[in-house]
Amino acid sequence: MNKCHIDIGFVILHYIVYEDTIDCVDSIKSKIDTENYRIVIIDNDSPNNSYEILYEKFKEDKKINILRNNENLGFACGNNVGINYIFKYFSPEFVVCLNNDILLIQNDLFKKVSYEFQNYKFSVMGPMIFTSDGRCDSSPFEKKINSLHDVIKGERVEKLFYYFDKFYLYNVFDKIYKIRRKFKKLDLNKNFPVYLKHETDVILHGSFLIFSPLYFEKFNGFNESTFLYHEEEILYVLTKFKGMKMLYSPIVQVYHKEDAATDAINIKGRKKRLIKQKQCLESSKQLIKLYKELISEN
Repeated sequence: MNKCHIDIGFVILHYIVYEDTIDCVDSIKSKIDTENYRIVIIDNDSPNNSYEILYEKFKEDKKINILRNNENLGFACGNNVGINYIFKYFSPEFVVCLNNDILLIQNDLFKKVSYEFQNYKFSVMGPMIFTSDGRCDSSPFEKKINSLHDVIKGERVEKLFYYFDKFYLYNVFDKIYKIRRKFKKLDLNKNFPVYLKHETDVILHGSFLIFSPLYFEKFNGFNESTFLYHEEEILYVLTKFKGMKMLYSPIVQVYHKEDAATDAINIKGRKKRLIKQKQCLESSKQLIKLYKELISEN
């Protein structure tokens, strides 16, 4: 059976908030500048009836496929279900993995992605991301990972946040950390030139990632060692060690509602922070392990 060639495939990882997923799909359908595309929605075992709602909404649309995971596989594994499906049935030029709370706001995405690939031969590309508070500097991350020491240092900070919060001292440590960061001029993305292209040495935001054929020559999808958090850093480290190019391009622009799925979970305040911090710690351990493995291989 010959696979159908498509210009671009969209992988949308869905969880709980079906209204956002519908808005996301509608923005793709209304904005994409090629008819040769497919959308794969993966319901990551939502505990509500959102899968049934989405299935009824899109079951007649031949450009949309809806899959359902039997358990919540997390970010990397969940997205890989969609990536594997696209490559099983189609032959895509580009694959876009996007959060379900992302909206396309331009009418020429495929044209711009193709142009940037012809000129820069990127493996992974990220756009300028506008957010509801008027910012456009959430991607790329300003922080750098230049050594194993940087990774271990990040894990230590997360461990301190977790244990301070566990013993009800989160606010104290948070204030100390902010003062230290300000003193060392480490404010996140302050004065970062987001209107300029950046090649290779950038960590792209995971809410909207564009993968080219060059990426899939070496990888089948995301590294599956984590459940949630630090996927961006792992992607950066893997591509860096393989000599692959990551590109931040502000000529491609999207809108991000931010954290809709996590906000929809009925866990608030300190309990929510502790769950997030624990998952971050687990992912940091996997990042350290991966970095050590890559060093030994090289």
